[in-house]
Amino acid sequence: MKKMIALLMMLMLLLAGCGGEAELEIMKVSPEGISYVLHNHGSVPITFGAAQGLEVLRDGSWQDLEPLRGDIAVIAILYELAPGGVRDCGFYWQDIYGTLPPGHYRLVKSVTCGEETQQLYAEFAIE
Repeated sequence: MKKMIALLMMLMLLLAGCGGEAELEIMKVSPEGISYVLHNHGSVPITFGAAQGLEVLRDGSWQDLEPLRGDIAVIAILYELAPGGVRDCGFYWQDIYGTLPPGHYRLVKSVTCGEETQQLYAEFAIE
């Protein structure tokens, strides 16, 4: 019985996945792009691709920012970030969204930890 309880507890820990252990930190903002850092505060690796998006705050709700020319092509690549690791990243959206006007925005980035995929958000303002 004790072995079964220990096994169930281990399974619950594995299913917990990232659980908020990944974080985006905005470093520098301009109307044409941002630099940011992806942190893995967890105890297992996280994976992520090159895709990222932007949302704008309009009338009190977050809305996807529409690209200038329809769909966006993104390279199919998978990065891995070790536990405790950090990765410097950038998103230069001039060709995708144009120069952004003043407003409140947030970066959206998907990461995967084990079987769990989660959306990470980092808010920023352009003045």
